[in-house]
Amino acid sequence: MNIYTHTISKALDYIEDNISDNLTIKELSEKFYLSEFHFSRIFRIAIGISVKQYVLGRKLSLSLYELIKSDKSVTDIAFKYGFIYPEVFSRAFKKHFGISPSDIRNNKTLLFNKDAFTDKAEIVERDIANYQGMMTIKETFIYLDETALCGMSVIVDESRSSFNDDLTAAGEKFIKNTNEDNFLKQDKFYVLVSCFGDDSGKYTVYYGKEILVEQNKLQYEKRRIPKGWYASFSYSGNLTDNRLTFVDDFYRWLMIKEVQLEDNGIGMLNIFNPENLQDVKILIPVKNPK
Repeated sequence: MNIYTHTISKALDYIEDNISDNLTIKELSEKFYLSEFHFSRIFRIAIGISVKQYVLGRKLSLSLYELIKSDKSVTDIAFKYGFIYPEVFSRAFKKHFGISPSDIRNNKTLLFNKDAFTDKAEIVERDIANYQGMMTIKETFIYLDETALCGMSVIVDESRSSFNDDLTAAGEKFIKNTNEDNFLKQDKFYVLVSCFGDDSGKYTVYYGKEILVEQNKLQYEKRRIPKGWYASFSYSGNLTDNRLTFVDDFYRWLMIKEVQLEDNGIGMLNIFNPENLQDVKILIPVKNPK
């Protein structure tokens, strides 16, 4: 695990174990031997929100759970999660969830803003680096020769609730159906992603493997990975679950590094080891970086 993501992973555990305390950025940064500024930047990159937002979200979410599941008073719950004044707790709670603690206490089935509930964060493993004083994901620039693939395409819509399941099912189906095809290389599994070029949220996703011997099997579609330069990023975990994290990381990286993208017909290229789909290389076509 990258040293920065490792540090934030430990920090998340520490926050969880000490959630009743008045946790401050100063305390957390000193605990992990970093400056407040440096710790805050790493945390926001790794988690997506500020330390203050995360700690407050966890306190309020755990207090919501206790309001629903226990008979403790609102005041006792406020004190338990480090709020010195119950009034401050009530204002923060209502601002966060859209209803007051007393409303939940009086009616435990009352609807609240579920999107505001903050679960314990899970770290997305990827390489984070310090570039000229700014934190961003770490890239490797690589040159690829043209590569012939054989595979299948599907159209998916990120606005559908089944979006992630559709992606996963299509990939698993392709791997299963091609495992015994000896005219394909089995050591790599490619996923090419191209958007429709509008705001529809629809993508064409192509699943393929390298061709060893030319075949004319009608059920397969041939594609080529264009030769050229690519920026490569390493991620661990389920890519369909972590795709929004990568999008945020990538656009921050693009602004910091000011790299020029290359329009070669491929929006994003993912390369997997079929034996371990939790590790992926994400490649984005770029102009010659040298």
